[in-house]
Amino acid sequence: PKPEPKADAAPPHPVYDAKVGEWIRVRRTAPTGQSVEMVLTVTEVTEDTVVLSQLLHIGEREIQGPDINRPRDKTLTPPENYELVGYDREKVTVGEREFDCHVMTATDPSGVEMKWWVCHDVPVNGYVKVERDGKPMMELVEWGTE
Repeated sequence: PKPEPKADAAPPHPVYDAKVGEWIRVRRTAPTGQSVEMVLTVTEVTEDTVVLSQLLHIGEREIQGPDINRPRDKTLTPPENYELVGYDREKVTVGEREFDCHVMTATDPSGVEMKWWVCHDVPVNGYVKVERDGKPMMELVEWGTE
């Protein structure tokens, strides 16, 4: 049997330090291979929640998506209904930049392995890269503050 992960091994979550005006541009890849770029901007931070606006870039079109309310978690934990496998550290290169990331591995409700690479140098939620079953789902493109 695999060892139970220690709760205190969970790294801090960058979303806790999110500030209004921070933004990231990410490329999401659907299982079909279709690629969509989206810009997530922090529009509100409360004691419990970070509110993100999302602007989707699909081909030449821009679509304003619904706001996303994220829990302002202090620690990096997998989404509800996912089972934590464990945490690791790994350097990952995106574009020209190398990031020293925490890597969280969990399985989704269907048992497929998910991995999140998270770095405190990246604003908003810290996500640098996400993979599902070894295939890229999301990758950071650029980031900044308004």
